[in-house]
Amino acid sequence: MAQDPRLRSIATFEATCADCRETFPAPLLGDFSYGQFLLYGRRGTAYAYLDAPGHPIWELADSVIQSRDGEPILRALAAVADPVDGQPLGTDRVCPLCHSRRDWESWPGPRVGSVEIPPVTFAAFDRLADEEKRRLLRKYAAPSGGR
Repeated sequence: MAQDPRLRSIATFEATCADCRETFPAPLLGDFSYGQFLLYGRRGTAYAYLDAPGHPIWELADSVIQSRDGEPILRALAAVADPVDGQPLGTDRVCPLCHSRRDWESWPGPRVGSVEIPPVTFAAFDRLADEEKRRLLRKYAAPSGGR
């Protein structure tokens, strides 16, 4: 079976959860990954990557949100992204064992391998009317994340 060319091999490094103190492999983009981001599944076992420069949805979000800081844009895009393996995506790193969103200890540790990660997709978002897209982007860019 041929490998999906959209998957990206991302190095994993040892991480230790600040809550459960368990160690696990976690993906990390390299130092030269400007404009590339990882989004994390809510249970910490799924990921997606985003190449922001020139991505049409990043461009739309940037025009709607107009923030000098990319965090509100990334937060909004994670909220409107399609789930991966049934997990909604977010910007917080999540422990795959206890599902804590607290910062990890000893991160990054030694390199321990790699994982194949799909690109983020926006199929459901793409089907929305333009005004609804803009409304959702503004909502999820808010500091409360639309909650």
